[in-house]
Amino acid sequence: VMTAVSSTDKLAFKNASAYFRLALKGNGEKVSRITLTANSGEKISGKAIISFGENDIPVATLASDAQSKVVLECPEPVVLGSEAVDFVLALAPATLEGGFSINIEDASGSCMTRSITTKVTFDRNMVTPAELKYNSGTRSEAFDENAIVASFGIISDMHIGNSGKNSDVKLLRALQQLKVRAAIHDKDGIDAILVSGDLIQSANTSEVRSFKNIYEQVFKPQNVPMVYTVGNHDVRGHWTSSMVSDAAKIRSTLGDAYFATDLDVEAMNSLECRHCVLKGVHVLCITPVSGVAPSAGYNPQAVAWLDNQLKTIIAADPESYVIVLTHPMIYNTVYGSDLTVGSLSWYTSALTSTLEKYPQVVTFSGHLHFPLNDPRSVMQGDFTSFGTASVSYMAIENGGYEDMISATVTSDNASYSQGLLYQKDKNGNVRVTRMDFFRESVIGEAIELRYPDASRAHLKKYSRLTRMAANRAPEVSVEVAEGLGASNDPVTATISLNDDEMVHHIEVTLKQNGAKVWTKKYLTDFYKCPNPADMGDKQISLGRLAAGKQYEITVKAYDSWDATATVSKQFTVTSTQDHPLTSYADLNFADGKIVDRLGKVIITNKGASIAKTNVSHKGVSYTTDALTASTGKYAVCEFKEIKTRDAMESFAAGGFCVETFYVDKSPGSSVHGIVCGTQQGGWGLAVRATGKPYFIVGDAASNTYRFYDANVASSTKELTHLIAVYNPGASNISLYINGVLNGSTSISTPFYPGSGDTFNRFCLGDDIKPGNVGGDFPAKNMVITAVKIYSGVMDADTAAKKYNEAIESLK
Repeated sequence: VMTAVSSTDKLAFKNASAYFRLALKGNGEKVSRITLTANSGEKISGKAIISFGENDIPVATLASDAQSKVVLECPEPVVLGSEAVDFVLALAPATLEGGFSINIEDASGSCMTRSITTKVTFDRNMVTPAELKYNSGTRSEAFDENAIVASFGIISDMHIGNSGKNSDVKLLRALQQLKVRAAIHDKDGIDAILVSGDLIQSANTSEVRSFKNIYEQVFKPQNVPMVYTVGNHDVRGHWTSSMVSDAAKIRSTLGDAYFATDLDVEAMNSLECRHCVLKGVHVLCITPVSGVAPSAGYNPQAVAWLDNQLKTIIAADPESYVIVLTHPMIYNTVYGSDLTVGSLSWYTSALTSTLEKYPQVVTFSGHLHFPLNDPRSVMQGDFTSFGTASVSYMAIENGGYEDMISATVTSDNASYSQGLLYQKDKNGNVRVTRMDFFRESVIGEAIELRYPDASRAHLKKYSRLTRMAANRAPEVSVEVAEGLGASNDPVTATISLNDDEMVHHIEVTLKQNGAKVWTKKYLTDFYKCPNPADMGDKQISLGRLAAGKQYEITVKAYDSWDATATVSKQFTVTSTQDHPLTSYADLNFADGKIVDRLGKVIITNKGASIAKTNVSHKGVSYTTDALTASTGKYAVCEFKEIKTRDAMESFAAGGFCVETFYVDKSPGSSVHGIVCGTQQGGWGLAVRATGKPYFIVGDAASNTYRFYDANVASSTKELTHLIAVYNPGASNISLYINGVLNGSTSISTPFYPGSGDTFNRFCLGDDIKPGNVGGDFPAKNMVITAVKIYSGVMDADTAAKKYNEAIESLK
């Protein structure tokens, strides 16, 4: 009903009614009549007198014979299908204290009823939307992959701008793989991408533009909407009271096309709360305004908004899931949602009392980067929760594990990228596929949720209690390769594990003659294996053990539900044979190429000059094959046969030596790498700004580096010969200069290989960085004529001999 009043011949008509829009879907049912009834008897339809209030706003006053219901009669029965059909009912503006009921009748007279019993206000000129799935009969509870009506990619923590993790490439690959995977069973392919925060690394507009550029290489936002919630890295200072204004900059950079599906622009602008409907699925986003540990905090108005949205949506359609996106985990739900490290909040308790009222809710949260391989990545209680992992890099709980670069970040964290594919079928059932983008694989079996209902029966399948009751303890066995003792080869333990799901980590204790030597905890490779059946045996280096001593190793295996199995094995180291000094690599700079004569090192030249070069040593001039490095021009080397961190530890456990002949012509004011592979561990020969050479090694026992600094500077005009010796048997490192021992310093063992994929790589004329490139310690003008690596420990006589051989090689 529209009315107008005017003192001229121009009329401006204005709505006098309120409107209720109902979007109906079904399976061939024919709708003939829809009735909306006020539960408390308020009058909402009938004859009315229209008057005009302030600003000529129409005011409808219903007559005494008005009714408390509105009936919509269809002239012809309307057939329902998978695409929603809109029905709009006009009613007098009113507040319904007891809510309202909806009756939907089909052509046969059968009826479906839905009711909302809380107060609802229908304002003039306002359209109140709702969606329903009409069900005239029993629907299947099994997911039907031949009747998929919606497919969403769900990802998180891309951290675009964090170049060290190769984040740009990983996001592109994730979007491409989601597109392909969705199209396997959904003829329409991917319908939307949902993002649980941390699109970017540092609240930088250029990073948002990069994200937008990558997204649009795969999808057009007009065709495949991208709906996101705001993460702590997306705004300045993490979440603060300025979050809303900071988030507005993201919207401005992305452009209007990215927000075409938003229904509540006012809430988005004032609270950074979003309500979108995508292929009939309601998606709500809510963002914190405080990130102080332990729990992220939200604006009370935002929490009230969330409650009201859920109340209205679910009252209209109680048998469909509603997706809620928020960056921090909901406390005590999925894997990692109780993490407390540092001052930043990793979870929120502020939304639980709201969400637990609605069993139809399914939350998707990021922030933690925890791997989806763990079965706890989905959890059901009063509602359903999922972790979304990270597209960029992995983190884990603060478990005190080996091979970590921080309390919660693994050394191989960059070899990782994961996310989810969410699909809904015509019956409202949902399938969530866990995806390993890094390995281009599906993780384990899909998670399937039957459509929700008021009985909450759909929340039992993935509840903690259900799965713990069905869980079986792991099986574990151990074998020891006794190897050599004393200052010789390390002893290796091979641990075999089996479980009905996966073994999460192991705790290993070594005893000598009944006294504990050490206890260490190791993650298994569960996060590297999309198929748990592919998890291999775990090999642990026990270090260099003394011959003739009685040892005992005890291994305790834990699965994800803390079920355990323990096994012990006693053994004695019997051999005392010395570990011989062996040439391992010998780099040659001839004919414009770098080649390892022994074939153990793969070399990639990054612009270093390889040519005949004039050099001198001890006043004698030579022309010899050499590498010349300068800023940005160096070589990257990779050990061909050392493919794991454990293998690198085993190599170092027998001792090793590095030989080089070099001149650093421009020491300048910074460190220069000669033969260097340090990245939170590793080893290297480098030159201080003072010109003094030094030897550096990673030390796992102290979780830091150990150095030996020479007490004299090397020449900036003539070649200096260095031999660095790593001697774990004597617990020291040494440096020989021009064939003479310059000195040693003590170390503790074991050797620590370094972070990520750099553990088996090093640079010539620089130092290695994540991404396997140089740049940490670039040389300005360095000439290197020889690089050799040895397995074993070199003594003083041999070091002097190697020096003389190096001089002969110049002739």
